[in-house]
Amino acid sequence: MPLALDVLLPLPLTPLRWLAPYGVEARSVGARLVVPWQRGVRIGLVTGIEEVGDARSLELREAIAWLEDGAPLPAATVTWLLAEAERTVTPAGVILASLALGNLRSDLEHHVRPLTHGEEADAGWQSADAAEVGEMRIDELREQGLLEERVTIRVPTRRVLVPNAEPTDPRLEGARKQAQRGALTTLHALGQVESGVALARAADVPESSVRTLLRNGFARYDAQPAPPPDVPLAPPPEPLPVDAPSDAHSEAASGARHADEAPSVITGGTLAERIARLLPTLASDVARGASPLLLAPERRMAEQVAAWLVSHLPVAYLPADLDPRERRAWDDAVAAGPARVLIGTWPLLAVPVQRPARLVLLDAGSDTYKLRAGARTWIPHAAHAWSETHDVPLTLLDVLPDPETLALSDAPQATVTLPRPAVRWVLSDLTRSRSWPLGDEAIRVLRQVQERSRQALILVPRRGFSAALGCRDCGAAVMCPNCDLALRWHARDGRLRCHQCGYDTPPPRTCPDCGGHDLEAQRAAGSEWVLRSLEGVTPDLPRYRYDGDVRDDLTPLLNGEPGVLVGTTALLRTPPLPVLSLLLVSQIDGTLHADDFRAEMRVLRLLARLEEHAAGRRPLGMIQTFAAEHDALRAFTHSDPEVLPRELARMNERRARFGYPPHGRFALLQASAKRASDAWNALEEAAARLRTAGAEAGEILGPAPAPVARIRGRALAHLILKTQGDARRHELLRAAMSDVPRGVTLRVDVDPRDIGEVLD
Repeated sequence: MPLALDVLLPLPLTPLRWLAPYGVEARSVGARLVVPWQRGVRIGLVTGIEEVGDARSLELREAIAWLEDGAPLPAATVTWLLAEAERTVTPAGVILASLALGNLRSDLEHHVRPLTHGEEADAGWQSADAAEVGEMRIDELREQGLLEERVTIRVPTRRVLVPNAEPTDPRLEGARKQAQRGALTTLHALGQVESGVALARAADVPESSVRTLLRNGFARYDAQPAPPPDVPLAPPPEPLPVDAPSDAHSEAASGARHADEAPSVITGGTLAERIARLLPTLASDVARGASPLLLAPERRMAEQVAAWLVSHLPVAYLPADLDPRERRAWDDAVAAGPARVLIGTWPLLAVPVQRPARLVLLDAGSDTYKLRAGARTWIPHAAHAWSETHDVPLTLLDVLPDPETLALSDAPQATVTLPRPAVRWVLSDLTRSRSWPLGDEAIRVLRQVQERSRQALILVPRRGFSAALGCRDCGAAVMCPNCDLALRWHARDGRLRCHQCGYDTPPPRTCPDCGGHDLEAQRAAGSEWVLRSLEGVTPDLPRYRYDGDVRDDLTPLLNGEPGVLVGTTALLRTPPLPVLSLLLVSQIDGTLHADDFRAEMRVLRLLARLEEHAAGRRPLGMIQTFAAEHDALRAFTHSDPEVLPRELARMNERRARFGYPPHGRFALLQASAKRASDAWNALEEAAARLRTAGAEAGEILGPAPAPVARIRGRALAHLILKTQGDARRHELLRAAMSDVPRGVTLRVDVDPRDIGEVLD
């Protein structure tokens, strides 16, 4: 019977169905297939194979060809991908596209052969781009079944210089042509070179001699197939900042440590210490011929961990910027090679590894794992499903035992807790300070840093000068014309900018509201304001900035020279400073008091990430705050190591009482429209459909105005769905999304990390 193939394209679609290519042996799920698409062709991923009757087969178009090169995607990965699409209420093609598979982006040569009355025409095969075929003609012939098609992968070419005569050619005789003769002899010996300049250098002759060879036809430029890309599997090694376990290699050789004996969760310490604690487990995995996958929230961390491990174990690091040919070469090398530790970001989950050992999440509770577009998944949820589908353990590494991190673990009791870095934390009460944005206590300590020629690191909440430029007379801020947001003031450039839509303008001469002339930066200080304050506080201490706008060269600091580094959370990605004596958090209250049940945990994670910069030293840590009595801050800075775990347990109990994740499931529905009433009415209708589907009153929160009422000229409103489990959430979401009015865009996020986030 004919075979029907479900094929997924990297487009916002669900799998579509084609007939298998006639007369060719079928491949398995996970193979690549070229299918006719609109007036051209596309490469898709086979997600299902089914026999169909002859009558049903007549309704389907025939696929063009299987692609042979490249390792297929494991069937378990295909199953996971489809399930993740179902969980996130997202077309599976969107998730496939986000995984950036190189073998779905091959450059194809497409040829066609029109048929006449069902017989082959004498014209033979033609390029699909030929004028006599044309796009409209291809589509018409396909519909009539009068077109044969074939594809081949286009091999890229490169322009090289090759010989076009022998060095013994009589025309090159004589002393005057010795340089030309020498160049041609060298070219014959090399076979080809990339340019005339390269040949002149190799033959040690003037470039003019090579140009004469070309002009007289003794050499020519030729297009030849480019060699396969040489993609290094591992980055250059860097020493692990802590001592690796001495028994790691012996355990790897004996295979003594079994996967079930490995810790499920490792918290505390620094990233390097957590990696060192995991090293024996990774070594054992590789020794038994299986490949552990280490997933990082961002590129810098993945590259850093790979560089640490390459001195201890075979490693393959997946860079984020590979082109399609390089990604195919990387995948093929991993699929055909021995067991290795595979390290990368989100696309690592689509690597064709045939025998995975485990999946390790680095910094497992990080908000950076959140995909801001497409499926909008929080990657740890997707990773948990991946580990279950592939039947491998999930190991979690994190700075703190976050409740949502622990909920991902199948064995949270198998937790290893490492000691926190030795930072002497103090709370600086800004209600008693006379200065801003650096308080009196911070100024005193910074002057001591200057006197002792040490280093300080200051974490600020935002880039630019301040969160807004406001009027002293009426208090109004200068707003973005497209968004319901104040424009951020960048004093260095003399510009106001919207960090949401990108609107950019010079500051107005007068207040747009009252016409007043006294405009000033409002109190939410950014990196520019703090740097300007330091000019008067520590004029002799070199100042450096590191944020989304400016990233100064930190080489002097890394070499041990005194200075102060001011930056946003971007500086958490910088190496530890060698003579650091102060960690200063300039403002934490905005995050701490945000209208979000995760606000306290975000602050604690931020502080824990910051103290990793202690790097074996014992610096002073100072937190400037107007809430010095806050339980979370007092617990984090307490000298007794048992106080913070008790506070984390209390925070988790509060989540359980209100059904917040991980004790319940949220979904955010956000409507946008040109008119606010249209967005609101769309959510009212969605809420009505939810109630019709059986949703209880406590499961529907809203509709409500979005925290930012207008973005890029469109009004926003949102509704939160709160359920006890994934199945219930999915059932209700299907009902809510079933009918959306014209002119309204309704987006859903099943893994919301920030209720106020705008869903693009």
